Amino acid sequence: MHRRNPLIVALCLIPVLLVGCKAAPRTLAQARDRSSSESNAWTKRGGASLPSSGGKLVLAEASVEFVTSKFETGDTRQAAFVPPHPVFLAAGAAGIGRRDVEFNDSAFERIADRIGATLRSDLAARGWTLIDPAGANTFTQFEALDAGEARPVSELNFAATDTGRMRAMRVQPTGSARVITGPTGKRESAARHALLNELGADAVVRAIIRVGVYQGRASFEEGSRILLTTPAGDTVLSAGRSLLSDTEVLTEDATNGTLPISESSYLNAVEETAPLFIKSALDALTNES
Repeated sequence: MHRRNPLIVALCLIPVLLVGCKAAPRTLAQARDRSSSESNAWTKRGGASLPSSGGKLVLAEASVEFVTSKFETGDTRQAAFVPPHPVFLAAGAAGIGRRDVEFNDSAFERIADRIGATLRSDLAARGWTLIDPAGANTFTQFEALDAGEARPVSELNFAATDTGRMRAMRVQPTGSARVITGPTGKRESAARHALLNELGADAVVRAIIRVGVYQGRASFEEGSRILLTTPAGDTVLSAGRSLLSDTEVLTEDATNGTLPISESSYLNAVEETAPLFIKSALDALTNES
């Protein structure tokens, strides 16, 4: 079902030689064989850390980005960048290397809620009291979708993550959270600080977890990020490497290009894989080094 396509490999030789490959994602079993700090690569940019003592935390957003369409190149490792050359543009237009992941509406909601529950549970176990920001006056400084509303995203990427080049995603809120669509940059940071001050909280967090399918397994992906604000400042934490479930999650109808997921298998994979992925993120966010 996931046999190597010789044409795709041939098309990938040039970009791979030019820019190299991304490191292959680790499976859950491989990650557990190493220390928790090595289980995923997280990059922290900014001067704020999540206090280890807990306190009051505003969860401004907890959403899941479902990768629903992408391009994969090569075999288990992805070319870091595919030049916008006519040959590669034509290959993409012809659908070579395209993977369409099929989630139904029920799966979007149930998977997102399961991931959101894992995040909230981990934060609570660390001593955090979670505050819903929906009633705060300053929450209006954000541009946000209505409660429960999802957001389709289409992208044209030449750069790839370690699971491929994103083509389309669906951003699904978890629980009672709302998907924030703006503003960006300094205005977005100012909105988080205003929320922090109004609610007298110790931290404000926006968590966006990206998931998909890679090599038939559920993937918690590079591109996931957590935006943190404390009185000390802001930090952006980004996943630089994906984590794959140990079990496969596709139905028997899956082909090389169309990947329908089994909702029950995917939920089981989330149950097993999400705790380590989220724990490693919050550990990295708490570490002040």
